[in-house]
Amino acid sequence: MLRHVLEKQIKEIKLLWLLWISDDGVPDLGGINKDGTCFADELLKWYAYQIVSQTREMLRALPSLVDVSIAEGKHFTVCGDVHGQFYDLLNIFELNGLPSEDDPYLFNGDFVDRGSFSLEEISCFTKISCVPDNLGIHLARGNHESKNMNKIYGFEGEVKSKLSEAFIELFAEVFCCLPLAHVLNGKVFIVHGGLFSVDGVKLSDIRKIDRFCEPPEEDS
Repeated sequence: MLRHVLEKQIKEIKLLWLLWISDDGVPDLGGINKDGTCFADELLKWYAYQIVSQTREMLRALPSLVDVSIAEGKHFTVCGDVHGQFYDLLNIFELNGLPSEDDPYLFNGDFVDRGSFSLEEISCFTKISCVPDNLGIHLARGNHESKNMNKIYGFEGEVKSKLSEAFIELFAEVFCCLPLAHVLNGKVFIVHGGLFSVDGVKLSDIRKIDRFCEPPEEDS
C-alpha cells in the first residue's frame, strides 16, 4: 500500500513539472514551439530547476553538523547507500513507513550513481525536504555526492539524459550544501565513511568545517 502511495506522489510531481496551461485553462502537454521544442519538456525542466534550487537553499542554511532530537519512545531510521535504487527505496518505506515527524529518517549519503533511478530518488527527497518545518527526513553527504564520482559512476549521464547538461552544476551545488554529519540526542554520531585519518577530531572541529566545496584529494 505504501509503495502505491509514494509512486503516486512521484507521478504527481512529474505531472506538475509537465503541466502547461493553455489560454483556455486546459492542460496542454503537446504544444510545440517554433524551434521544434516541446512546451512540456521546457516546463518540466523549469519546474525541476526551481525545486532543486529551493532544496539547495534549504540545505545551505543547515550547519555542517546537525543535532537531532528524538523524543522518548520514538524511533529513528538511518539508511545507507541507496545508490539510485528507487524501488529498493519504495520497499524500505513500505516495510518501515513513510518519512514523517513520527517516523523520521536519515539518509546517510550516496543517494546517487550506480543505479538507474537517482533522479527519481532525488525527486522524492526534495519533495519531502522542501515541506515547511520538515521533520521527516534528514540528508547527509556521502563520497558519491561529488563531481568526480558522478562523472565515473553514472549520475552525470543520467542527468544529461533525463534533464539537461545545465543541471549538472546545479546538483553539484546541492551536494556541496549537504550536512556532513548528525548527532542524535547528543549521544549517537553518524557520518558517511568515518572520520578523518588524523587523531583527536572533536565535534567542534566538524561544526567549523566550511563544507561548501568539492572533497579535497587529501585530508585537510
